[in-house]
Amino acid sequence: MAVDVDGVLNVLGGDRLVREPELRRYECHIPAACQRPSPFRRGYGREDITVRLALDPAHAGWIRALHQRADVVWATTWGHLANDLVGPLLGLPGPLPVVDLEDAPFSYLKSGDAMSAKASVLRDYAAGRPVVLVDDRPLDEWLTGDALDGRGHAVRTDPETGWTRDGLVAVERFLDWADAAGPGERYRPQRGRRRGRGR
Repeated sequence: MAVDVDGVLNVLGGDRLVREPELRRYECHIPAACQRPSPFRRGYGREDITVRLALDPAHAGWIRALHQRADVVWATTWGHLANDLVGPLLGLPGPLPVVDLEDAPFSYLKSGDAMSAKASVLRDYAAGRPVVLVDDRPLDEWLTGDALDGRGHAVRTDPETGWTRDGLVAVERFLDWADAAGPGERYRPQRGRRRGRGR
């Protein structure tokens, strides 16, 4: 299971920031010296930055429970800062492996195409294993179940609500399939279900 940060764990605006006081809000100052240069973030690694986070504490429990069933990795332009900042603030018990987007082919790095870079490194990381990606901007092939030769799927989130309980159910559904899938069996996501907005 691969997890993005912005728009998934970090709610990026909208009603939810106003109507849900249980979201934990942080303002984090990150010195330039603590940032690795990144082709996906302009100026990243050259100057201090301040980022705002709005995190749902329920997500930590969801990730811990899913970690009992599957490997959980970061797949985000945050890179290792996800472990340095997001994980501890969310209350995760320890660091998670990071799928490093900078290991993607140079053409994706040069163009700043983070989503294609993410798909490429997840293919290498998966090495034939099923992978579910929780992301607010997945490529179409991940939504249709065609990624990773039919063994990759994305649960898309609305960046203004983040990862919801409906999204959690979709991840669990994929993991149920992965537990039972035979070699070469392709995942077929359920069609016609709307992305849920409820927690």
